[in-house]
Amino acid sequence: KILDNNLNNLNSKNFYVLHIMGTHSKYAMRYPEEFNKFKAQDEVTGYDGITEREKKIRAEYDNAVLYNDYFIDQVIKRFEDKDAILIYISDHGEEVYDTRSFAGHSENNATQSMFEVPFIIWTSPSFKIKYKNLCERINSSVNNKFNTQDMIHVILDILEIETSEYDPSKSVINKFYEKAL
Repeated sequence: KILDNNLNNLNSKNFYVLHIMGTHSKYAMRYPEEFNKFKAQDEVTGYDGITEREKKIRAEYDNAVLYNDYFIDQVIKRFEDKDAILIYISDHGEEVYDTRSFAGHSENNATQSMFEVPFIIWTSPSFKIKYKNLCERINSSVNNKFNTQDMIHVILDILEIETSEYDPSKSVINKFYEKAL
């Protein structure tokens, strides 16, 4: 609702940051009842020995992802008729009984699931026309691996802000990008 109210009062330059809970732990609390689609019996993967309780939690996680995707889609729809670019990125991933009896994230005992996160750069139709070269750079970077700690360099690159702290080799959309390992 706050976003909708602000969209009615746009200036020529606007910058919004939405921080959402997304799929953080206590997954059942991250979606409304109408998104309660997945059940324990739908879960067919996971580590050897996964329990019914763990399958239930995996299903709740899947429901949280479903709702998160819906939410992001609703945000995008609010900008379709505007000259806009949206960036969506998670702060971390979650291990949800994929490789062991564990759900959540931990720096001490991390798994690949905790590091591989969704990263989307979406552009409106009018933005694509107005900033064709930038959109081509974005499209050409789709398969590059990227470290989210370097997001500031991508934002500076997109906004064409020059500062001594900006490093084009850390912007995934820049021709000088040095691919992350």
